[in-house]
Amino acid sequence: MFPMHKAWGALLLCALSGSASASAATLVPRKEIFAAALASRPAVSASGKWVVEGGGDPGVLLLTRLDQPGQPAKTVTLDLGRLHWYRWSAEAAEAAEAADVLLVAGEHAGRVLVYRLDPDSGQASVLAGANEQVMLALGTPANNYAFSLYRYRNAATGAVLDVGREGKLVPVEERGNGSLALRPGRGGQTLVFGGDGGKGEINMTGPDQRQGSALVSVTAAGKAYMLSSVERETLALLELDLRTGAQRVMYEQPGIDVRRVILNPVDLRPDAVQVERGKPELAVLDERVRPDVERLSAAGWGFPHIADRSPNDKFWIVKYGAQRGAPLWALYERGKGQLRPLQLASQGGARLAQWDMQDFAIEREGEPALRGYIAMPDPALCGNKPCPLVLKLHGGPSMRDFAELDTERYWLLSRGIAVATINYRGSRGFGKQFEALDRKQWGLGIPRDARDGLSYVMEHYPVDRSRVAVLGTSFGAYLALNMAANGAPFKCAVVDSVTADQLRFVEEAIARNGERTDLIERAGDSRLPQERAALAAMSAVNHVEQLKSLPLLHMQGAKDTNTPAAGNAPFIQAMLEADPAYTYVEMPEEGHGLTGARADYLALTEQFLGRCLNVATEPLSGQERARVAGYRMLGK
Repeated sequence: MFPMHKAWGALLLCALSGSASASAATLVPRKEIFAAALASRPAVSASGKWVVEGGGDPGVLLLTRLDQPGQPAKTVTLDLGRLHWYRWSAEAAEAAEAADVLLVAGEHAGRVLVYRLDPDSGQASVLAGANEQVMLALGTPANNYAFSLYRYRNAATGAVLDVGREGKLVPVEERGNGSLALRPGRGGQTLVFGGDGGKGEINMTGPDQRQGSALVSVTAAGKAYMLSSVERETLALLELDLRTGAQRVMYEQPGIDVRRVILNPVDLRPDAVQVERGKPELAVLDERVRPDVERLSAAGWGFPHIADRSPNDKFWIVKYGAQRGAPLWALYERGKGQLRPLQLASQGGARLAQWDMQDFAIEREGEPALRGYIAMPDPALCGNKPCPLVLKLHGGPSMRDFAELDTERYWLLSRGIAVATINYRGSRGFGKQFEALDRKQWGLGIPRDARDGLSYVMEHYPVDRSRVAVLGTSFGAYLALNMAANGAPFKCAVVDSVTADQLRFVEEAIARNGERTDLIERAGDSRLPQERAALAAMSAVNHVEQLKSLPLLHMQGAKDTNTPAAGNAPFIQAMLEADPAYTYVEMPEEGHGLTGARADYLALTEQFLGRCLNVATEPLSGQERARVAGYRMLGK
C-alpha cells in the first residue's frame, strides 16, 4: 500500500531508545504505573485476611495476607488470557470454619473458565467451563462485582448450572431465579422473566442510553435490578419483579445518570448509587449503610469510592482521592467502625506524586453548558513554571470523562503535563437530551464545544499556551484532527483508531446496514447533497493542506473493523507526501482502540510528546523496542 521507509524505522527506534532527558531517571517507570493499584481492583475475603488484586499481566493475581504485615504478596498465575472478574466465594461467609476460596473467571482457548483457588496453597482447579458449554457470561463494571451471572450447560447430562456465590455449580432451579432467562437479542441479550408463560422481556444491551438497559443484579428473592433509560430522560436504577413483571424506580434524577451501583454482597440488593455532575457523589438507598457512608465521608481523605465489600459485608475496601492528592486505599471494618490505610501489593514502587483536579462548568449564551476537568501535576514536575497541556478527547462521541485519577491521566501528570478533558455535547452522563445534541453536529457544535473548553482552560489555569498537544482515540481522534485543521493551537497531535474520511465511513455503514445505521441521524446522510458536502468538509482527508505542518503521530490496528486501516489509505499517503513530521504506525494484531498494545501506544506517545512539549521521558525498554520493531512504521 505504502512504501516502507526502513531507514526511518531504524532511526526512529534508535531515537526513541535515547530520548529521555537527564531528569528522566527520576520518573516513575511506565511499567509500574500500568501495573499499579490505579489499574487494579482489590477484593477482600470474608475473613478479612486476604486481599486479591490483578497482577497486570494475563492470568496473574497478587494475594496479600493482611494479618501478616510486611510479608510479600503471593503471585499466582492461571492459564488464562483476559480476566473477566475475580471475587471471593461466600463459603467462608456462611460457615465460620470454612476457608476463604477465590473464584476467578477468564478466557482460555476460546472458552470461559471459572477457577476455584485456595489462597493458602495457591492451588487452583477448574470449577466450570472445561466440561460445560457457557450459556451466559455476565459481569458488569456498573456494579461492585458482588454479582456475576455465569451459566453453563453440562455437555454430558445437559443440566443447566449457575456458578453459585458459595463457589459451586448449582442447578438453575435451585437458585431461586428460575423465572429468569437470557437469550440472544437485538444488539445484545434479551431478559425474559415471569416463568414459563413469560410476563415480558427487556432488551439488555449495556448502559448506553441509546440502546436500553443493563442488568446489575438478580436476587434469590426473584428481583432483578437494572440501569435503564428506556422511556426515560436519564439512566435510572429500576427494580423488576421477575414473577409479576412489576417495575419500581429506585433512583432517578433529572440531567444526571447513574454511573455505578453499590450492591450489598449478602442479598445483592442495591444500597447506594454513585453519580457525577462535576464531582462524584454517593446517594444512599438503604438506611442501614448510611452511618457507614457518613463515617467514610467524614475521614477527611476525599471522596470514598467503595471498591469492594467482602461476601459477608464485614470488610470494605475504599479508595480515596478522586479530586486531590495521591489516591489512598483503606480497609474499613464495619462492626468496629475502624478505617485504616491499606498498602496494596500492586502499588509497587509507584509512589504517586501530589496532583490537583478541578471540575469546571462553562455557561454560554445560545449553546449548551459544558462540563470538564483540568488535572494539574505537582508544580515541581513543571520546574515551577507553567506546565505544558494535553487536551485528551474522549471517544464515542457518547463516552464521557470523570473526576478520577485513571492510569493514562496519571501517566501524563507524572511527566509534568497538565491534562484537560471536555464533556462536549453528545457525551453520556447528562441525560438523553444532552446526548442527542450530537446529531448533525460532528463538524459544527462538537468541535466548537471542544475549542471553547480548551480556550477556557488556557485562560483560567497556569498552563503554557505555547506547549499544547492533543490526544484522541476513535471519535476523539477524528475530533483532534478536525480541531487541528481548523486552527486549534496544537503544537502536535497523537491519534489512533481514527477514520479520516467521514463521508466514506457513513457510505460504508449505509451499504452494510441500510436505514438501520444510526450514523444517518447522528453524522449525516451521504445520499443527500447538502449532508454529503458536510461530511466531506469535516473529513481530515480533505484538509491535508491545513495539517501538513503539524507533527502528527498516527497509530492504527490492522485488524480494526470499526475504523479499518484501508479506509485511511488516501489520507496516509497524502500525509506521507505532504507532512515531514507525520509518522504512521500500524500494529498488525490490534483492533479498535489498540487494547492489546495500549502500553506500547503510550510508550511511543511518551517519546513523541517528550520532543514536542520538551518534557522528560523514560526511554523504551528492550522489550518495548522489540515489540515496536514488529510494527509497520511509515514516515519521512
